[in-house]
Amino acid sequence: MVRGTQRILYILLAFCIGLFIASSFFIRAKYTYSVYGDTTVLEKQQWVLFILAAAAVLAVSFVLYRMCLKLNRYSRKIVIPAVLLFSFAIQLVIIFLFPRMPTDDSQTVLSLAMDMLYEQDYSSFQTGGYLYMFPFNFSMVLYLKTLLFLFPAASKKIEYLLVRNFNHLFLFNI
Repeated sequence: MVRGTQRILYILLAFCIGLFIASSFFIRAKYTYSVYGDTTVLEKQQWVLFILAAAAVLAVSFVLYRMCLKLNRYSRKIVIPAVLLFSFAIQLVIIFLFPRMPTDDSQTVLSLAMDMLYEQDYSSFQTGGYLYMFPFNFSMVLYLKTLLFLFPAASKKIEYLLVRNFNHLFLFNI
């Protein structure tokens, strides 16, 4: 009985993934905040770019696979921390090279945390307020308020980089 249920779930999962992959041959999602705002636009797939991107991903996958085969010779105690450190460094470079300011919902949550910290404004809990309507964001507001309290910054850009770097740090569960 359990095996049959697992098999059905696996078939359903494989069908969903297959449908997603098959649909990517015909439709692509485009997200450009400056043009469309905070919405994704579906448009017709551009075959040349799709084939070039698929070829590039396959080439990189092959190179990484060959490199991983060479890394099998070394101890896992050396390879795993080295790979994690390299990944950490790449992500940190991306955060500083492409600083992106918060938009829409994340901007609202950040400004609520700043209002609570600097102006002691808790009006968002009142009827019709943001946290009254969306109480699941309270933990994020509290987290941001705590970070901004512990690490006061001079500008909003630095504050948001601080938040992004803490999120990045927690990715590794150090």
